[in-house]
Amino acid sequence: MQVNRKTVQYSVDLKQFQAHIFTVKMTTDSAKANQLLSLPTWAPGSYMVREFSQHILSVKAFSGGAPVEVSKTNKNTYQLKNRGSSVTVCYEVYAFDPSIRAAFIDDTQAFFNGTSLFFRPHGLEDAHFLLNLVKPEALSLAGFEVATTMPAVDRDQAGFGTYQAFSYQELVDYPCQISKMTRLKFSVGNIPHQMVLVGDVRAFDEKRLVNDLSAVCQQPIALFGDEVPFDRYLFIARFEENGHGGLEHRNSSMLLSTPYGLPKAGMGEPDSHYRNFLGLCSHEYFHAWNVKSLKPSNFVTYDFDHECYTTMLWIFEGLTSYYDDLLVKRAGLVSLSSYLELLSKNYSRLLKNKGRFIQSIAESSFDAWIKFYRPNENSLNTSVSYYLKGGFIGLYLDLLIRCQSNHRLSLDNVIKTALDRFGNNRGIEESQFFDLLAEVGQIDVNALKQKYIYGTEDLPLKDLLNKFAIDFSLTADEMSLDDRIRMSASLGVKLRFDDNGRALISFVEYGGPAMQAGLSPHDEIIALNNIRLDET
Repeated sequence: MQVNRKTVQYSVDLKQFQAHIFTVKMTTDSAKANQLLSLPTWAPGSYMVREFSQHILSVKAFSGGAPVEVSKTNKNTYQLKNRGSSVTVCYEVYAFDPSIRAAFIDDTQAFFNGTSLFFRPHGLEDAHFLLNLVKPEALSLAGFEVATTMPAVDRDQAGFGTYQAFSYQELVDYPCQISKMTRLKFSVGNIPHQMVLVGDVRAFDEKRLVNDLSAVCQQPIALFGDEVPFDRYLFIARFEENGHGGLEHRNSSMLLSTPYGLPKAGMGEPDSHYRNFLGLCSHEYFHAWNVKSLKPSNFVTYDFDHECYTTMLWIFEGLTSYYDDLLVKRAGLVSLSSYLELLSKNYSRLLKNKGRFIQSIAESSFDAWIKFYRPNENSLNTSVSYYLKGGFIGLYLDLLIRCQSNHRLSLDNVIKTALDRFGNNRGIEESQFFDLLAEVGQIDVNALKQKYIYGTEDLPLKDLLNKFAIDFSLTADEMSLDDRIRMSASLGVKLRFDDNGRALISFVEYGGPAMQAGLSPHDEIIALNNIRLDET
């Protein structure tokens, strides 16, 4: 029971949808004198400062019906010159970001992550938060419904009405979709699940999707046992051309997929599009345990105004990337050959990335804020993905533990023990995770850290895979630059053709022939051996 808690109320109105603006009102009877309000600079799960405050268009405040002076103290913080504790703040937020990380509104849909919309009232982060979603009156928005897992207080059949959260950190961890949608409901054990589908949803096999999602969701629940960190779960899935991505939340996730990601009637083995969609669902669902329940210690209470640095994203994103496709395989939804094909393609991507010899995976985690989400023409030469290499760290650890324990243990045992001891939002240090690898998995963590986590050596996967009767061999395209040059011609560049048909260099491989010849990104290749280069 929540008693004697201060209350902060928000209302969100869609009336300015044609201008792509959310109209927000925030009211509290518990404001401090000269109350500070700030909008987060980043969204948990997406480790880049995105400066959401740039989209605030206007801020006005009132107390007892009288205007209150509002001034900015820094890029994302406002100070109210209030004397009384009763304050109402009215503000407008421009929202036209179609990704899953921010907010968007037009005549087809509205959605938001709370970090893009809700001011954080300093000193009131543990208040009782109420949110009123105002039902739109515009005829063009008729038929819109609400999809969110925020606990409802009073709502109509379409979902408009009042919701609540019991901290600011909880408030902004409930994404919200408002649009026309298709709802698919299913249960895993006794836990209700739902997927809402929005956008370019073409004819698909609903029964197949529900059955497959149920099978995928059963896997982490079986792995972690009683440690289910939610009492219901919601997938918010949007389908758009070239769409891809996901963002995890406490008991829901926002997914972005191509229209081809859903299963067609009569489909046998999942094609690459559906396989990718199942992997995306699996990835974000697994995050409910690995990064939402079990998380780095400095993520227990987020600093929404500054970067939250960690060297552990190889654990929370990398190991999740290992488990996402693996759990789809365990669910029996893809064949062994299909799963090995995925591993092969991903490992080829890793081997083609010379940046793996420059940046360690720990450095990649720490520098996510400045590198991962801001790739440039030289990124493949200088950086490595904590998702991609982290996934193969997971494979390496899993195979190694199985071999050393005579197949009695696996990486499952390590991550389940980590959740048992440090989950439920208690936080874990990197040293504690290494201790668990040594204790439960009997891993030589000093060698692991020195060579593969803080070092840049390639993982010794070949011998391990051979022990599981899996042949590991490299084709010419996957070999080192020196070996490849001995076997075939290579310029060491990537090309793209612009709208005018010009062949432009988009990437130059470090140490390759093109770099030796003085070629650079953005150079135009006009001809080779006096033969003009074109797309055909």
